[in-house]
Amino acid sequence: MTVSNILKQVFSDQKGGILISAHLGNFEVADRFLDAIDLHCKINLVTSDLEHSAIKNYLESVTRPASTNYIIIRENLSHIFEINSALLKNELICLTGDRYFEGNKCLEAELLGAPALFPSGPFLIASKMKVPIVFVYVMKEKGLHYHFYARLAGQVGSRDPQALLEKIYRKRIFHDEKISLPVV
Repeated sequence: MTVSNILKQVFSDQKGGILISAHLGNFEVADRFLDAIDLHCKINLVTSDLEHSAIKNYLESVTRPASTNYIIIRENLSHIFEINSALLKNELICLTGDRYFEGNKCLEAELLGAPALFPSGPFLIASKMKVPIVFVYVMKEKGLHYHFYARLAGQVGSRDPQALLEKIYRKRIFHDEKISLPVV
Protein backbone atom coordinates (compact mmCIF):
# COMPACT_ATOMS: atom_id res chain seq x y z
CA MET A 1 0.00 0.00 0.00
CA THR A 2 1.43 3.42 -0.92
CA VAL A 3 1.65 6.45 1.38
CA SER A 4 -1.13 8.07 -0.67
CA ASN A 5 -3.35 5.03 -0.24
CA ILE A 6 -2.61 4.75 3.49
CA LEU A 7 -3.64 8.35 4.15
CA LYS A 8 -6.60 8.26 1.75
CA GLN A 9 -7.85 5.14 3.54
CA VAL A 10 -7.75 7.04 6.84
CA PHE A 11 -9.93 9.77 5.32
CA SER A 12 -12.32 7.37 3.61
CA ASP A 13 -13.30 5.95 7.00
CA GLN A 14 -14.70 9.42 7.90
CA LYS A 15 -13.49 9.35 11.50
CA GLY A 16 -10.18 11.19 11.41
CA GLY A 17 -6.89 9.71 12.46
CA ILE A 18 -3.89 9.99 14.74
CA LEU A 19 -0.47 10.74 13.27
CA ILE A 20 2.31 9.81 15.65
CA SER A 21 5.58 11.49 14.86
CA ALA A 22 8.87 11.72 16.72
CA HIS A 23 11.56 14.25 17.40
CA LEU A 24 13.37 12.87 14.37
CA GLY A 25 13.72 14.22 10.87
CA ASN A 26 11.95 17.27 9.42
CA PHE A 27 8.22 16.94 10.08
CA GLU A 28 7.78 20.68 9.44
CA VAL A 29 7.76 19.98 5.67
CA ALA A 30 5.07 17.27 5.91
CA ASP A 31 2.36 19.65 4.69
CA ARG A 32 4.07 19.79 1.29
CA PHE A 33 3.79 16.02 0.98
CA LEU A 34 0.14 16.12 2.01
CA ASP A 35 -0.47 18.78 -0.65
CA ALA A 36 1.39 16.67 -3.23
CA ILE A 37 -0.85 13.66 -2.61
CA ASP A 38 -3.91 15.91 -2.78
CA LEU A 39 -5.46 15.21 0.63
CA HIS A 40 -6.49 18.79 1.41
CA CYS A 41 -6.72 17.89 5.05
CA LYS A 42 -6.42 19.85 8.22
CA ILE A 43 -3.69 18.79 10.61
CA ASN A 44 -3.99 19.59 14.29
CA LEU A 45 -0.61 19.60 16.00
CA VAL A 46 -0.88 18.89 19.72
CA THR A 47 1.84 20.70 21.63
CA SER A 48 2.63 22.08 25.06
CA ASP A 49 2.21 25.78 25.71
CA LEU A 50 5.98 26.14 26.13
CA GLU A 51 6.73 24.61 22.73
CA HIS A 52 3.90 26.33 20.84
CA SER A 53 5.43 29.80 20.42
CA ALA A 54 8.88 28.50 19.52
CA ILE A 55 7.53 26.00 16.97
CA LYS A 56 5.08 28.44 15.40
CA ASN A 57 7.65 31.24 15.10
CA TYR A 58 10.25 28.90 13.62
CA LEU A 59 7.89 27.36 11.08
CA GLU A 60 6.58 30.75 9.98
CA SER A 61 10.15 31.92 9.42
CA VAL A 62 11.20 29.00 7.21
CA THR A 63 8.07 27.72 5.48
CA ARG A 64 5.06 28.94 3.60
CA PRO A 65 1.72 29.16 5.45
CA ALA A 66 0.41 25.70 6.25
CA SER A 67 -2.97 24.23 7.03
CA THR A 68 -1.79 23.37 10.53
CA ASN A 69 -3.85 24.19 13.60
CA TYR A 70 -2.21 24.11 17.02
CA ILE A 71 -3.97 22.46 19.93
CA ILE A 72 -2.23 23.50 23.11
CA ILE A 73 -2.19 21.12 26.07
CA ARG A 74 -3.78 22.94 28.99
CA GLU A 75 -4.16 22.12 32.67
CA ASN A 76 -7.97 22.47 32.42
CA LEU A 77 -7.98 19.62 29.82
CA SER A 78 -9.79 21.74 27.20
CA HIS A 79 -7.42 20.27 24.62
CA ILE A 80 -9.28 16.95 24.95
CA PHE A 81 -12.45 18.59 23.61
CA GLU A 82 -10.52 20.18 20.74
CA ILE A 83 -9.00 16.82 19.81
CA ASN A 84 -12.38 15.06 19.89
CA SER A 85 -13.95 17.83 17.81
CA ALA A 86 -11.19 17.62 15.18
CA LEU A 87 -11.50 13.84 14.90
CA LEU A 88 -15.27 14.11 14.50
CA LYS A 89 -14.62 16.49 11.57
CA ASN A 90 -12.39 13.85 9.90
CA GLU A 91 -9.24 15.83 10.64
CA LEU A 92 -5.81 14.53 11.57
CA ILE A 93 -4.29 14.85 15.02
CA CYS A 94 -0.49 14.83 15.17
CA LEU A 95 1.25 14.01 18.44
CA THR A 96 4.78 13.04 19.30
CA GLY A 97 5.14 9.51 20.56
CA ASP A 98 8.69 9.66 21.84
CA ARG A 99 8.46 12.14 24.69
CA TYR A 100 6.88 11.82 28.08
CA PHE A 101 7.13 13.99 31.16
CA GLU A 102 7.66 12.84 34.75
CA GLY A 103 4.30 12.29 36.40
CA ASN A 104 2.36 11.81 33.15
CA LYS A 105 0.64 8.54 32.39
CA CYS A 106 2.80 6.17 30.39
CA LEU A 107 2.47 2.76 28.86
CA GLU A 108 5.30 0.25 28.80
CA ALA A 109 6.21 -2.10 25.99
CA GLU A 110 9.31 -3.95 24.90
CA LEU A 111 11.27 -2.15 22.20
CA LEU A 112 14.59 -3.39 20.83
CA GLY A 113 14.78 -5.99 23.57
CA ALA A 114 14.28 -3.68 26.55
CA PRO A 115 11.33 -2.07 28.34
CA ALA A 116 10.46 1.39 27.02
CA LEU A 117 7.97 4.01 28.19
CA PHE A 118 5.58 5.70 25.77
CA PRO A 119 3.18 8.57 26.44
CA SER A 120 -0.30 7.09 26.81
CA GLY A 121 -2.15 10.01 25.16
CA PRO A 122 -2.00 8.95 21.49
CA PHE A 123 -2.95 5.36 22.32
CA LEU A 124 -5.75 6.38 24.71
CA ILE A 125 -7.29 8.68 22.11
CA ALA A 126 -7.03 6.12 19.31
CA SER A 127 -8.46 3.31 21.42
CA LYS A 128 -11.35 5.39 22.83
CA MET A 129 -12.29 7.06 19.52
CA LYS A 130 -11.52 3.93 17.44
CA VAL A 131 -9.48 5.90 14.93
CA PRO A 132 -6.48 4.61 12.98
CA ILE A 133 -2.91 5.38 13.94
CA VAL A 134 -0.33 6.24 11.30
CA PHE A 135 3.32 6.66 12.24
CA VAL A 136 4.82 9.45 10.12
CA TYR A 137 8.18 11.09 9.75
CA VAL A 138 10.04 13.09 7.12
CA MET A 139 13.73 12.47 6.55
CA LYS A 140 16.11 14.62 4.54
CA GLU A 141 18.35 12.84 2.06
CA LYS A 142 20.67 15.43 0.49
CA GLY A 143 20.19 18.94 -0.78
CA LEU A 144 16.48 19.67 -0.68
CA HIS A 145 15.32 16.08 -1.22
CA TYR A 146 13.06 14.57 1.44
CA HIS A 147 11.28 11.27 2.04
CA PHE A 148 7.90 11.06 3.77
CA TYR A 149 7.41 7.76 5.57
CA ALA A 150 4.07 6.45 6.77
CA ARG A 151 3.30 3.26 8.66
CA LEU A 152 -0.28 2.23 9.21
CA ALA A 153 -0.47 0.62 12.62
CA GLY A 154 -3.18 -1.88 11.75
CA GLN A 155 -6.78 -1.79 12.90
CA VAL A 156 -7.75 -0.34 16.25
CA GLY A 157 -10.01 -3.06 17.56
CA SER A 158 -9.58 -2.62 21.28
CA ARG A 159 -10.56 0.08 23.72
CA ASP A 160 -7.53 -0.92 25.79
CA PRO A 161 -4.58 1.43 25.08
CA GLN A 162 -1.99 -0.96 26.57
CA ALA A 163 -3.19 -3.76 24.29
CA LEU A 164 -3.03 -1.40 21.31
CA LEU A 165 0.53 -0.34 22.15
CA GLU A 166 1.66 -3.93 22.56
CA LYS A 167 0.00 -4.91 19.28
CA ILE A 168 1.90 -2.18 17.48
CA TYR A 169 5.33 -2.34 19.12
CA ARG A 170 5.77 -5.90 20.33
CA LYS A 171 4.33 -7.65 17.31
CA ARG A 172 5.57 -5.04 14.83
CA ILE A 173 2.21 -4.86 13.04
CA PHE A 174 2.71 -2.12 10.49
CA HIS A 175 3.38 -1.54 6.82
CA ASP A 176 6.14 0.90 5.82
CA GLU A 177 5.83 3.06 2.72
CA LYS A 178 7.49 6.24 1.56
CA ILE A 179 7.23 8.92 -1.07
CA SER A 180 10.00 11.27 -2.18
CA LEU A 181 9.74 14.93 -3.03
CA PRO A 182 12.15 17.79 -3.64
CA VAL A 183 11.15 20.65 -1.35
CA VAL A 184 11.91 24.14 -2.58
